[in-house]
Amino acid sequence: MKLLSTVIGFALSISLLSENAVSEQPTKGAGDTAVYIIDSVVVYGEREPVMSASVKLEKSDLLARNASTVADVLRSSLGMVISSGPKSETETRIRGFPASDVLVLVDGRPINPGYYGKVDLSMLPLDNVAKITVVKGPADAAYGANCMGGVINIITQNGTETPRTEVNGEFGDYRYRKLSISHSRRLNAFNYWVSAYEHYSSGFRLSNEFAPTSLEDGGLRNNASFHKIGIDGKIGLQPSPQLRTSLSLGCHIAEKDIASTIYAWDNPTYREFPEWYRYYATLSGYWQPRKQVELEGSVYMDAYHDRFVSYLSRARLSSQLEYDSRLENWTTGLAFDVRVMPASNHTLRGGVSAKRDLMNKQPDLNQAWLSRGTFTGSMFLQWDWQVGSRTDVSLGMGYQIFLPERAESTFSYLCPQFTLRQTLPIRFKSHFSYGRALRFPTIHQLYSETSGNENLRPEYADKYELGIDRWFLAQQGKSYLNLELTFFYNELSQLIFRESSSYRYRNIGSANLYGWEMRANCGLSKIFKVEISYGRLLSSKSASEMMSKTPKGTLHFLTSASTRFGSEANYRYSHYDRRSTYFPGVTLSAYGVHDLNLSQQLTRSLRLRIEANNLTDTDYQEELGYPAAGRQYILSVLWKI
Repeated sequence: MKLLSTVIGFALSISLLSENAVSEQPTKGAGDTAVYIIDSVVVYGEREPVMSASVKLEKSDLLARNASTVADVLRSSLGMVISSGPKSETETRIRGFPASDVLVLVDGRPINPGYYGKVDLSMLPLDNVAKITVVKGPADAAYGANCMGGVINIITQNGTETPRTEVNGEFGDYRYRKLSISHSRRLNAFNYWVSAYEHYSSGFRLSNEFAPTSLEDGGLRNNASFHKIGIDGKIGLQPSPQLRTSLSLGCHIAEKDIASTIYAWDNPTYREFPEWYRYYATLSGYWQPRKQVELEGSVYMDAYHDRFVSYLSRARLSSQLEYDSRLENWTTGLAFDVRVMPASNHTLRGGVSAKRDLMNKQPDLNQAWLSRGTFTGSMFLQWDWQVGSRTDVSLGMGYQIFLPERAESTFSYLCPQFTLRQTLPIRFKSHFSYGRALRFPTIHQLYSETSGNENLRPEYADKYELGIDRWFLAQQGKSYLNLELTFFYNELSQLIFRESSSYRYRNIGSANLYGWEMRANCGLSKIFKVEISYGRLLSSKSASEMMSKTPKGTLHFLTSASTRFGSEANYRYSHYDRRSTYFPGVTLSAYGVHDLNLSQQLTRSLRLRIEANNLTDTDYQEELGYPAAGRQYILSVLWKI
């Protein structure tokens, strides 16, 4: 904390000197006015929020990528690594932090299951998504607990747009299909939006370069089929600009096979999810009693249930059943925020939230059900100060509370947060951020019969970030070339770890994750854009276990081109360095993946699109023993009414 105080004092001194040294200061236009948006819990309007570096994907970005799920669209994002392994579930890592450390929000509703704590992003469709923001470094105090590794904030569609209906069909090999329909409309103060989808595949084809093993012949991947259906909707009522309410509802159902490892020495398993459910409801409200005061509140429920079955052989016969387990996970909670603007350049934010996680688990059909739960509470206060026209300062403090079931005491922690953003001469921007973030133990880590430890303490990380932006060729307020360089350092303490599945979880010592990221974004015209990014991640020896699936270096190249005749092309290349694995002495090779899509507007309401995933048919493994799909073509037709 002494180091933090010194750095903050130095940063504030630099910001005040820079403000006095600049004589010509551009005034902010109407677009810079902070306007509260009900869909987002933390981001207030179009003005850039005072926080660390982030990934921001608008609707146009989602459509430009070969993606049908949230996992697909985030794969080429700088600082993120998404892989799929033993349970055919995605593992989302942000700057080396594992998925259980990453907080995932949908319209402000946390959807991390309390049992394992991580979200399978491949089960979140894009049909109802309007925007995704990923916070990679220190986060605002308003996000609360369990965001030690970062935040993925997903904002869904609403019905305040022009009335429309969209029908989309996607078709590929191995009976791949995805059919979806959505409709939105606004009638005076009432608006609504609803969508439904069906997604099926009998599996995926392995690369022609794949070398067969004793467990995998090549061609169609064994036990890799899935079938998903779902419906989402949002109903809104806005009798006045000062009062808005909305109700979001949804249900998603799936069944999917789980592909086994391809190596006989790697403990092959033959499993499936014959039942998988997620359903949710959120009631939100916004009220502006005075021009300087805004209130927001929400009550939510998110439930996740599955049936997980394991067999003794690939035939998966009922006579060869190993176990048949069931898991029921409920998350219920509420949140209330207030925002006060006592002056045009000062904003005070505060709020409280409470969340209850409850787990019911039956390890096998003949065993008794187990019930466990935890309670998480949070309070925060944050002050955002606009010092002149070139400096933004944010100071925040969060108070996090955690109460495990059957615990003798309550855990409580203070989490400070500080951010300074400074506009410098010759089109430079800089920011420095610090924040302390917590991740409380999951129900599995506390109460698992084989590995649980009720004496676990929360993990926490002190996160530092320094970033510099430079934009070039600026004309009429637009930047056509932007360069970003970010340095980050994370000091982790009280890490929760176990040597293997037969050992109990325990708190171990500290570890460090640090590195840098560079990004260049060029748009010399409206018809051609290029983005290049590279990230380097390093760690101390004590963090080697966390880095077992994470490459030290990642490179992404994205380009898009369009014509006035309705044609569009998008190309993406991603390269990942070698990665260590949990198996001593075994590393995964570096690899690169090429994706391409071409689309053409045929009529005013009809658009045709062709996607090519893994264009060069590269054979690679995201995790040891789990090869990814080879080349795949998808044809899609979008009809807008």
